Amino acid sequence: MQMKSVAKIVVIIFGVILFAAALTLAGFALIPPESYEPKPRDLRDESEYQLEEKVGWYVFDDNSHRMITWGAEKALTINRFDSLARNHLTPKTVDTFIWLRKGDRENYQMKFKRNENGNVVGMEWTDEGGQERTARRLRNYNYAQQEVRYFNGDTELVGLLMKPVVPGPHPAVAFIHGSGVSDRNNFWYLYQADYLAKSGVEVLLPDKRGCGKSGGTWHDASFADFAGDALAAVDYLKNSEAVDTDKIGLLGISQGGWIGPLAASKSSDVRFLINVSGSATTVNEQLSHEITADIRNAGIPGFMASLIEPVFSRRVKKRREIWWEQNGNFDPLPYWRKLKLPILVVYGKKDEDDNVPVSRSVSFLEAAKSASQNPHFHIKVYEESGHAMGDPSTGWIRHDYLEMLADWIHQITATN
Repeated sequence: MQMKSVAKIVVIIFGVILFAAALTLAGFALIPPESYEPKPRDLRDESEYQLEEKVGWYVFDDNSHRMITWGAEKALTINRFDSLARNHLTPKTVDTFIWLRKGDRENYQMKFKRNENGNVVGMEWTDEGGQERTARRLRNYNYAQQEVRYFNGDTELVGLLMKPVVPGPHPAVAFIHGSGVSDRNNFWYLYQADYLAKSGVEVLLPDKRGCGKSGGTWHDASFADFAGDALAAVDYLKNSEAVDTDKIGLLGISQGGWIGPLAASKSSDVRFLINVSGSATTVNEQLSHEITADIRNAGIPGFMASLIEPVFSRRVKKRREIWWEQNGNFDPLPYWRKLKLPILVVYGKKDEDDNVPVSRSVSFLEAAKSASQNPHFHIKVYEESGHAMGDPSTGWIRHDYLEMLADWIHQITATN
């Protein structure tokens, strides 16, 4: 009897603690959030520094290969793909830049070297130990880079075009970004774009509207606006001299997985479609799933998570009311059902515990595949990966996923 009494007291105390925690969380969620205001962007004119002359691939004197490209907003970035390191180069003069390195005791002043014809052939600098260092510019690397501008109506869009140096014509793909602020500097996108470009696919990696150097705003845009941006990218690729116009596709990541089928349904110029980690539910349903998962992951029992979720969902939507009014009820399934083009959908099974209702999405898409009678509709689930297609042994994007992505594009475009 005494043990039962103790157990009863423990249960009561535990219940009170959970109830208090739930009230605290709910009370916080009811505090009106501030409306989203985009941060100002630094889009100064830097044409005097001739940035396009420095863009390319370089081999450093430690034998590492690094990509120098335009920053999403300003100046240049140095990207090292083997260590996922990014630094910035800020110009002082046409050929003298400050190399802003995180974690170092000081930043380096770097000078671009030119040959007798005035072409940039490398870089030189003095490191913190006083040692003279150099890097050599590589010619005819796997792909060339170009910063491009194109329009969706009155909205100017800017992005990075990666053009394979092997003879064309090539298949081509335009990326569609996920939620929030996102641009070409996002390493998750850039890493995948780099892999595809090295495999012989021409890639257009844009700055999302309202981000980087692209015009417009994202936080009050509709999916129709984003679909128009994606089709403007397709139109640009159609005019690229080395692209096979019958082999242009879209690659939507996360939120881009909703926009992809909408865009593809509006244009026959889209010849294949890839959805990576994009839910097949409505946007509202996906938000509910994600917030419920977040609450459970914080240690709140499932029955209480279901009670708290609507409060937190309302708080999220209040921050960007216009966006949610326009997009919250968007249902991608009618578009998936009528598409006849080659389709690849990829999920990480563990995403079920964080962001996307993977099981429901796969079930919905299997039904859409059956309804469309599309024999080229493929769904791949990686059991040990999450939203970012991570390799559990490395924590970074799994190589077999990237390999599958490139192989699939080449395979389906070879038969079209």
